[in-house]
This record gives sequence, C-alpha cells and structure tokens, in this order.
Amino acid sequence: MAEPKSYRYTATAEDTAVRIDGHSPDLRVTTPDNAAGFDSVTPEQLYAAALAACVYQTLIATASAGDHDLGECAVDARVELTPQGNQEFDLSAEVDVRLPRVEDRDAREALALRAVERCPMAKSVQVRLAGAHAS
Repeated sequence: MAEPKSYRYTATAEDTAVRIDGHSPDLRVTTPDNAAGFDSVTPEQLYAAALAACVYQTLIATASAGDHDLGECAVDARVELTPQGNQEFDLSAEVDVRLPRVEDRDAREALALRAVERCPMAKSVQVRLAGAHAS
C-alpha cells in the first residue's frame, strides 16, 4: 500500500506583504490597529480565512461517505486576538458550520464536529524554528 502523499507550502513575509509560492499577486498585510481599508489583510484575517476553508473542505471529505445533501453549506470562522500585556497576545478561534439541507439536528452536529476534529488547522499546531540567519 502506498504512503499517503504529504503537501508542503511556502510563504514569505517581508515589509508589508506576504508572498505565497505559486500564488500571484502578493498579499498586502498590516497589523490589526492599521486594518483600515480593503487593500490589505491582517495575519489573523488570513488565519480565519484559512480555517474556514480548511473546515469546509474537511466537511466535504467527511460527509462524502454519507448520503447528506451539502448544498448551500458554509463555514464561518471567527478569530480573536486578545492582548495579554507586554506585547503578547492570545489567539482564539471558533467556527459555525451551516448545513441548511441536513434536516436531522444530530446529523448536522455530528458532521460539524467531525469536520472540526479532523481539520488540521483546527488542531493545535506546533511550530518548530528551522533557523534564524542573516541571509
């Protein structure tokens, strides 16, 4: 049996932009206190978008084994950045899964819970520092 394929993605943040390899154009980024206008996003907004998309795709994959009608389903993600003092912040997130065509309440809750539990971005992410260098 073949090993499951893994996926690797790369992004680089510099000055006021983030470049996602294979994606164009660069995304303009800012801090939450400067997040006025629609021409730039904050890292927290990017995380909310990525979390919503990840839970949505996981929901589709999770439900594919059943006979549920996922038409018009959607996932809303909310991310909150809370100051903790000394320039430290806590990041928290929650998702709301909308399944308007799944009539059974227990089925809706089970599908949503499984999607959140299986979504890699909804799990704790451990980040390893690969290096810190001058170039």
